[in-house]
Amino acid sequence: MTRSEQNRSLETARAARTDLLIMLLVTAIAAHAQTFAVLHRFTGGADGAYPGNLTITRAGNLYGAASAGGQGDCGGWNSVTLHSFDGQDGSAPVGSVILDGKGNVYGTTANGGSDGNHGVAFQIKL
Repeated sequence: MTRSEQNRSLETARAARTDLLIMLLVTAIAAHAQTFAVLHRFTGGADGAYPGNLTITRAGNLYGAASAGGQGDCGGWNSVTLHSFDGQDGSAPVGSVILDGKGNVYGTTANGGSDGNHGVAFQIKL
């Protein structure tokens, strides 16, 4: 390797280190302290147990389903309990709930329903 090739190689290595240093500094500056807060501790009673996925509205309200607890231990749908499943209308909600723009909430249950224990698709009007 010639002397000029060695100089170019050194310059390239320095530039790469400088880019990495700048990237690390920017990342360190952009990083901020993280906070964590428990929003609700489920008791397994009327408020449900074993919560699943949450959905958030444009207004910032959180909604989700709990697969157990509620009336008859069949699960509930919560942002404060809006519905307790009784087995006939479903049991053990699963997956995420979906909100439409008209104030309706849709979801599914793994169990319950009028045909035995095969689950239901449900709608709740807010």
